[in-house]
Amino acid sequence: MYSLAAQVFWTFADPARLFPGLAVIGAILLWTRWRRAGRLVVTFAAIGIFAVGSLPVARWIALPLEQRFPPFTASDADIAGIIVLGAGYAQVSDLTGMPVTEASGGRLVKLIELAEAYPRARLAYTGGGSPTLAMTEAERAARDLTRVGFDVGRVVFEGRSRNTYDNALFTKEMLSPQPGDRWVIVTSAIHMPRAVGAFRAAGWEVIPAPVEYLFGPVSNFEWGTFHPVRQFLWVSRITHEWIGLVAYWALGRSSALVPA
Repeated sequence: MYSLAAQVFWTFADPARLFPGLAVIGAILLWTRWRRAGRLVVTFAAIGIFAVGSLPVARWIALPLEQRFPPFTASDADIAGIIVLGAGYAQVSDLTGMPVTEASGGRLVKLIELAEAYPRARLAYTGGGSPTLAMTEAERAARDLTRVGFDVGRVVFEGRSRNTYDNALFTKEMLSPQPGDRWVIVTSAIHMPRAVGAFRAAGWEVIPAPVEYLFGPVSNFEWGTFHPVRQFLWVSRITHEWIGLVAYWALGRSSALVPA
């Protein structure tokens, strides 16, 4: 029920749909007796489209999430295991049979890196994804890791989860972590706060290893390098994370509104 409600809500809340949709609604109202309302709606939509497409809005809303946790560096500390959270948006990968690196490439690279740094650590990949896809996120990861010669026999794959909270619950059920064990989780930097909050809510304290950063810590704003379509894609993805944080906190699925 939660997944369905989230999908329906996001269909209308996604900025990439919201602002163009409002522009169309406003334009239609201009030809009715509600012309004044139409002008307001069109104006609001135009300001939104300009702001998202022409200003560094994506960077502004991403940095509080991406910089919430520092990068993880391997050390001599004992690590019981490494958990990689699955990434979606891989329908093209399913259809072509080729990896989509921007969807989860950074996570798989980090898994391989940490597996070498901690050869005795247990490894897990968790992700079911949408039931409409040909492969689960876990199956896709196993395929891609096999292609690069990684020993997938070392990895426990969990493919039932449909969201981040499921990742925490189902992986904990499979791995049975012991009190005092140090477990590292790997996911994108903007998703890490929600992931940490979900695992803490499930009673599992983890060490963040953020990857797949969208922006560096130093501003690189230049008018000539901005592309409206790319900005809308980024803003949609980041807004999804902020809405997810609020929803998880309201439903008791996160330990805090913005975990730190």
